[in-house]
Amino acid sequence: MKKFLMAILLVTLICSLSFNLTAKTAEETFILFIEAEDCVMDGYWVVDGNAGAVGKMITCDTANDQKFTVNFNLPADGKYTVWFKVWHRSPGGTDENSVFFDYNGETHVFDWDEDAGTTNSDYFMLQRWYWAQICRRGSEPLANGWSEWGEANSQCRHTPVIMDLKAGANSITFTAREPGHFIDQIIITDNLDYNPADVPGNNTYICTFCNLPHFEKEPYADFGKTPEQYWNAQFVVEVVEEPADAADIQEAVTLPATVTPTAPQTADLIIISLVALGLSAGIISRRRKGK
Repeated sequence: MKKFLMAILLVTLICSLSFNLTAKTAEETFILFIEAEDCVMDGYWVVDGNAGAVGKMITCDTANDQKFTVNFNLPADGKYTVWFKVWHRSPGGTDENSVFFDYNGETHVFDWDEDAGTTNSDYFMLQRWYWAQICRRGSEPLANGWSEWGEANSQCRHTPVIMDLKAGANSITFTAREPGHFIDQIIITDNLDYNPADVPGNNTYICTFCNLPHFEKEPYADFGKTPEQYWNAQFVVEVVEEPADAADIQEAVTLPATVTPTAPQTADLIIISLVALGLSAGIISRRRKGK
């Protein structure tokens, strides 16, 4: 019976450690919000922002030549992902929705929305801001790196690239593959579950290209608050245990703290472990009495 009890304790401990290792709270997360105009320009240039942009934005007019570089510092080695806030206008068949980037010694194509309705000026992803997570095309070997069309490959092309990056100074250079798009903001984070468009009131739709769900609206353009403001509100919810006054939180952020934390807290896991231990002890006690 002692062996059985020790096994229960060991399983509970492993579960608690596993939750703590895999789940990231806002306080544990590294997240960097970058204005695109703060990147290093090499052909791209800065213009005044249009409706829904935060401040200024960057654009290009020549494919395969114009570039910009994102320079950033990381606190630790780890896995990171990158998000772009993008806009393109292309009804009529002219695509403007991809860039090249280099990673692990290879050049990849980062497509954002593959507007299946490119000849339809009413297609809702045209001429509006949205967030796209950095991805790359499938690996079927064809000339010039193009991959076979089809839902499986399309899902690959909308599957995020998780980058293994080192602590300290890092940089990623992007080259215009199709000109005419606008980029407003960039996010780099080690919270691989984070989505800047996942905010209260934002619905999802099924992408006509990859048949996967995406969020429909860009928070600032449609709700008037940036992903950074939503994130700061979540951070306050998680790390402020006993605020002196509700007005203090309102002063710290510019919106109500309504976002639910994305990860279980350590205290919750301890309580769960104790409950599991109590149930196990009860079962053992009843078995002993029954003998």
